[in-house]
Amino acid sequence: MNKKLTRKEKKNEVVRIRSVQNAFKYNQMLKNGVCVMDDDLYSMSILFSDTNFSMAPEETKINIFTRYMEILNSLSTDKAGISLTINNRLVNEEQFRKKMIIPLASDGLDDLRMELNQQRLDDLSKGHNKIVAEKIMTVTVNADNVVEAKRDLDKAAYDLEGSFQSLGSECSVMSGKERLETLYSVIKPGKHLDFEYEYLGPGDSTKDFICPYAMDFGESPQYFRMDDRYCQVLYLSSWATEMTESFFESLMALEHNLMITLHMSVVPRGQDVSHIQYIIDDMRANRSKMIRRDRRQGGDGDVPDQIEFEYQQAMELLKDVQERNQRLFHVQLLVMINASSKDEMDFVSKDVQSVASKRGFQFLPMSYEQEEAFNAVLPIGRPKDKLGRTTVSKVCSVMIPFTTKEIRANESPIYYGSNPISRNMILANRRELANPSGWILGKPGFGKSWSAKEESMAVLLQNPNADIFFIDPQGEYRHLAEELNKISMREKFTVLKVDMMSNLHFNPFEVDLSDPEWLKRKSEFLLFVIAEMIGQGELSATQKSLVDRIVHKVYQEYTMALESGHETRVPTLKDFYNKMNEYAEETMNPVAADIAESLWIFVNGSIDLFAHESNVDMSSRFIVFDISELGDSIRTLAMKVILETLEQRVRENHLSGKPTYVYIDEIYLLLKDAYSENFLNEFWKWCRKFGGVVTGITQNVSELLESTQATSMLSNSEFCIMLAQGHDDVQKLQILFNLSDEQARSLLSAGKGSGLIKYGTTIIPFKNSFPKDTRLYEIWNTDPREQKRITEAKKAIRKAVIKPDDHPHHYDSESPKEKTSSKIATEYVKEAVIKAPTKKAEGSADPVVKAPVSVVRTGYDPNEY
Repeated sequence: MNKKLTRKEKKNEVVRIRSVQNAFKYNQMLKNGVCVMDDDLYSMSILFSDTNFSMAPEETKINIFTRYMEILNSLSTDKAGISLTINNRLVNEEQFRKKMIIPLASDGLDDLRMELNQQRLDDLSKGHNKIVAEKIMTVTVNADNVVEAKRDLDKAAYDLEGSFQSLGSECSVMSGKERLETLYSVIKPGKHLDFEYEYLGPGDSTKDFICPYAMDFGESPQYFRMDDRYCQVLYLSSWATEMTESFFESLMALEHNLMITLHMSVVPRGQDVSHIQYIIDDMRANRSKMIRRDRRQGGDGDVPDQIEFEYQQAMELLKDVQERNQRLFHVQLLVMINASSKDEMDFVSKDVQSVASKRGFQFLPMSYEQEEAFNAVLPIGRPKDKLGRTTVSKVCSVMIPFTTKEIRANESPIYYGSNPISRNMILANRRELANPSGWILGKPGFGKSWSAKEESMAVLLQNPNADIFFIDPQGEYRHLAEELNKISMREKFTVLKVDMMSNLHFNPFEVDLSDPEWLKRKSEFLLFVIAEMIGQGELSATQKSLVDRIVHKVYQEYTMALESGHETRVPTLKDFYNKMNEYAEETMNPVAADIAESLWIFVNGSIDLFAHESNVDMSSRFIVFDISELGDSIRTLAMKVILETLEQRVRENHLSGKPTYVYIDEIYLLLKDAYSENFLNEFWKWCRKFGGVVTGITQNVSELLESTQATSMLSNSEFCIMLAQGHDDVQKLQILFNLSDEQARSLLSAGKGSGLIKYGTTIIPFKNSFPKDTRLYEIWNTDPREQKRITEAKKAIRKAVIKPDDHPHHYDSESPKEKTSSKIATEYVKEAVIKAPTKKAEGSADPVVKAPVSVVRTGYDPNEY
């Protein structure tokens, strides 16, 4: 029960809150994002995204430097300045885990979910995954009132947005709430700010919602306490003779909870030269005094080397401003460490100072001025008085805020490996893209089918509503469905073996009468089908006209029967064939007779796969259409008929809010002629219209790009996994996606499971590996040597551990039957470890933990191996 506060206690609480609030040196944070400070000072912040600077070739880097320097040079003289802030903030780990961890579903596949969860948790501990780098540019202006300030800030923000976009960085002006969330991330790392402007009452301040319970600046002159956290602000006290981009890049790359702020205040034209000249005149006067003093003492009148060096530096500075179009800036660089203990704070402080000292710089704590320094490091645009140094824009531009882009989707992300530059996880959700269809491209043996299986499995395990379909011309994916059935011990993952010996029949004449344009679409599709059957993908104008006429006749009879209420059935290819025959006999039309004759083999002959009513069971949410046993002459036709069958499923799923994923392996087979290209393009458009996610998989990039349609589809798709490529293919992809030379080289040297990933407008490198001691690795892997190794390991384990009279499913972990001293078993268990299912530990805060390794897992039938 909450204790009721006395009047005195309430008064003391108000005093405490107001005292803590006073540590934050701003007056108001307006809803529109304008921060009101003292002395008629106002600020606005712009959040901007990273660019692929690290992988850019030297020429591109120089261009970015030059453009960034132009941005700094363009600052008007009436601006009080700009501040660059890198906020390496802690993510809300609870929310991040919740987003990453797949909940169990008790459907027989929870072992696989736990393996995926464990991999994600393992990778979460690497790189900056617990750190999110917010990059903020804050503009400050002096104005008489907030209306005037808003006008000037809007103009400055508009100019900065356009300039940053020219560098490939996306920008947005931060609202008041977003700026408060950034401040709160400093005060309460990893916590969520519960605030809306509607919560403010009369006399309330936004500080009431973000300020900590207590701040102590008196414990030490070199750091301060903020609730239970230890914080320290360092400033760059000593600058090296030469600045390179590696200094600031290394500072940003530190894997700690840091806030880095660089204040830059431009000196107005006219005042810059006089300011430098004043410094030079003062140096000359001191220099002359030193010479005279040295001579009076019997010396040669030499000037100390350091004094001479500083004088030459000042002269060079004057040349920069007068002759090289450089602007003069007052700058200060501060770093705030935010740690959970003093030991951690001291450790991080040493890391920061080490980065500086290796490059000739020095960071020092702001002794006795931690409160003022705390406000200077916050992204509100208030630099510390009487701190910093004077330099030119080229030095400021070297402290460039770009390293590498990241891909981190917010809702239902799928893991695609890690960014080797930042070591951060790549988390994407294709359904968030405007055009989610995509491609997986790569040489044989470098992970194309693996990538498709891994993505589809994540979709299957994460989204119980998603339907997944594979068009499988090489028999690559049937093993996946069969293993899922074994693991789940349920026959719910379907392999449809489509060949001449099966009893499966697809009816290309089936229609969806709920589609208002069904007749037009079906007529167009049947032209593709008949062209594939009798014309090697092409029909003459006369043939097209005849086919279209008979199609309309067949459907006219069908719809008339439906409208009259008579019992009827969906037309088939046999009905079309009979109508064409009738028309040929009635009209003595040789073209019609020729079409009918050519269709005979597909109706009454050995290739009657598409001549009957459909008997395909499409009820499963995971279906592999295995067409590997079909001959080349009919395989492309089968792919088209299957895809057209899936169109109706895509539309139905869209109407019921279910996502559909379609994977087409060896997609180049659908690009053999203009008819096929048009068909595939129409299927692509259909999926986009109805929320389907289709993926084309191929090794033949050059052949793919010979097609104008395919090139357009590839360039317009917002998702693409590019694995290792040959030289010619790399050159074509470089032109198509505007890859840098470094990115192109990475494709030439990429190992298995690595390359480039395109997500929207972002293209970054990725590296994807998966633990070999998992069941998922076994069912995804198609490398014959690796499969042989796993099979031999299983046989050895079974031989050494499992006796013939053992029960095939259940073993007591303490039973002697599971215990063996066999050396061969021990060796194979080490080599090809079969992990036990990871389980939630009772009372554990973590969703999953690693369970001990065991030889046999529940749900596995050892007799099957």
